[in-house]
Amino acid sequence: MFDHLLFWLSLFVYLLIFQKLPVLTSGRRPGDAEVVYASTEKAERELNWKAKYSIDDMCRDQWNWASKNPYGYETSD
Repeated sequence: MFDHLLFWLSLFVYLLIFQKLPVLTSGRRPGDAEVVYASTEKAERELNWKAKYSIDDMCRDQWNWASKNPYGYETSD
C-alpha cells in the first residue's frame, strides 16, 4: 500500500517540477504502519475545518521552498 502511495506522490511531484526524483522502495521497517489513510472529511464534519490546499499545491510549495533552501533552516556555513 505504501509503495503504491509513494509511487503516486512521486509522480505528482514529477509532474509539478518536471524532474525525476530518485525513489527507493523496500519492505516495511519495524514500527512502520501497515496501512495509512488520509482524508479531511472527518475534520470537515466534526471540526468544521476545510483544507485550503491540494496535495499538488503542497508538493509544489515544498519543492519551491526546498529548492531555495538546500540547507533547510540551517546556513551553509
